[in-house]
Amino acid sequence: MKKFFLNLISIISFAPFITQVTQEDVTHNLRKLKEYSWFNAYLENEIFRNLIVHNDRVRNVIGEFNEKRFSHCSYQKKMNKRLNAVLLNEEVRTTV
Repeated sequence: MKKFFLNLISIISFAPFITQVTQEDVTHNLRKLKEYSWFNAYLENEIFRNLIVHNDRVRNVIGEFNEKRFSHCSYQKKMNKRLNAVLLNEEVRTTV
């Protein structure tokens, strides 16, 4: 609810969004994501695991996930697709 009101204030004042992903958000979502096989497949890949642990952009995406919707199958597909895209993008950026 706090994030909603902060975003509402920023929209009204034409400022960028005020809310930011915290380390707590990332840690909490990582714990929840480890319950899913599709996420564990990313952790088994050494390159992706390194990005998940150390890359700020990847961790920001993980922290933005809505943990209340984790149990929905369609949301899991969305998270998988979004995480896959950012992991592949960051893999290319780090190898170049």
